[in-house]
Amino acid sequence: MPEPIIVGLTGFARAGKNHVADLLQSYLQLNHDVTAPTAAFADPIKSITHELFPRLSKDKTDIKVREKYQKIGSTLRHYISPHVFVQAMQEYILSQEYPYFHIITDVRFMNEIQWILQGNDLNHIIHVTRPGIQPVNMHISELEHTQIKLPTGRYYNDRIHHYNNADDADPIPLFNEITDHIFKNKDKQ
Repeated sequence: MPEPIIVGLTGFARAGKNHVADLLQSYLQLNHDVTAPTAAFADPIKSITHELFPRLSKDKTDIKVREKYQKIGSTLRHYISPHVFVQAMQEYILSQEYPYFHIITDVRFMNEIQWILQGNDLNHIIHVTRPGIQPVNMHISELEHTQIKLPTGRYYNDRIHHYNNADDADPIPLFNEITDHIFKNKDKQ
């Protein structure tokens, strides 16, 4: 069975990671006839939170909702394992028979980035930025992903790419670069 191929999206809240995921999904379908579902490390956190607090708004732009997700996620990472959501994502992806191409929309921690990059030489990370967007708060989940850049401004791995999600930005050259690498090397696995 081939290894799952994952493209993970990292960046601050409101940088446009879900928008880039939607564009990448469409690109893969139109240009490569590939269906790539999206998933998020935070999906279990949101499910647990709303099970515990059924009247809580689901508006993720509401800072109180975001802080509740962060508190529950941090508590689970602390008391169960720092890898609890990586393990949950791995189980989810391996439970899928088809397709074997996945887009993860909320890569926030270094162990998530490392899991993606170490899992398959075809996996990639897209660091999504948008002019004027800063962390919504100083929680570790908002800041830890910034460690992917070295003091020189370069990324520590050549499979980490930058995408500036400005109004006129064209993601196609980046998508071409990533898919060229994936599809040229897929059969070598």
